[in-house]
Amino acid sequence: NEIFYASLVAEGKEDYAKGYGDAYPITKQKGVDIYVLQQNLTKKVKSELESYITTYCPDYSYEDLDNDHAFLEYESAAASAEVFRMALEYTLDEQKGLIAKLPANGIRYDQTAFRLKSVNVLPYMGASKNANEGYSFLPDASGALVALNERIEMFDKRVYGDDYAMSVELDGGHSQLVRMPVFGQVETLVTAATETAPASSVRRGYLAVIEEGEAMASIEANHEQSQPYVYVNACFIVNPCDRVVGTSTTWTAYASRRYVEDYQIRYIMLSDNTAAESNALGWAWPLLTVITCPLPMKGISVFPMKR
Repeated sequence: NEIFYASLVAEGKEDYAKGYGDAYPITKQKGVDIYVLQQNLTKKVKSELESYITTYCPDYSYEDLDNDHAFLEYESAAASAEVFRMALEYTLDEQKGLIAKLPANGIRYDQTAFRLKSVNVLPYMGASKNANEGYSFLPDASGALVALNERIEMFDKRVYGDDYAMSVELDGGHSQLVRMPVFGQVETLVTAATETAPASSVRRGYLAVIEEGEAMASIEANHEQSQPYVYVNACFIVNPCDRVVGTSTTWTAYASRRYVEDYQIRYIMLSDNTAAESNALGWAWPLLTVITCPLPMKGISVFPMKR
């Protein structure tokens, strides 16, 4: 709302100006007109108003905003900033690929105002186009390969199964446990021929092994086909919580202490040009034997992984 005071005084309309001056004394003290933002505006309207400022006042800075607040003696209600700080450490291992490590004790935020339930580490790492040939490797029971163009319901399973110290929602459907903290993806990238280069086909992918924090992890796969990419990732619990059902209401109870160890994922890169050597990859060799097997035959999109 536009609050006119100085303009009305300049036009000799002191009687009209007096009402604004009484309601907003700062206009009388400073001799200015002001804008007052209505309460309970939607985010859409606030974003629209913000876009007006960035469009028509491109040089208006946060420093200018602070100066205006100081001039009008405006003090906003104190609110905690929605800021979450964490450090993701990357290590390149010549023999065993890329290691992504997130120290849980280094996650910082205002714990009096917010609860951080979980964090997804590199959710789009190795995402593949669903138009390409290839498959996602999911550790569903003994393992499954799902073609990139195959649509499945959202795969979201806790490694080693549910935590029975918490409430567990029973599902009548048949479900397999995730017994191994691994996942991966393989795709065949075809490049069309040009005047200077012939057509080419490269098979590439990765195998991910959750090395630390796997008991707090869930493995998720997005094969909804509503977007051109499909991906598999690990989601880690930061603050364990449980649902408590009362007689008339339901609320969420959080653990008194959060997880403070590390979350760590090792990504082993796969390609046609770099064969995996058993002496270099050691314990991962049996898994690589499976993930690098030929693509399933047409018409077969999901089948158990060989042991």
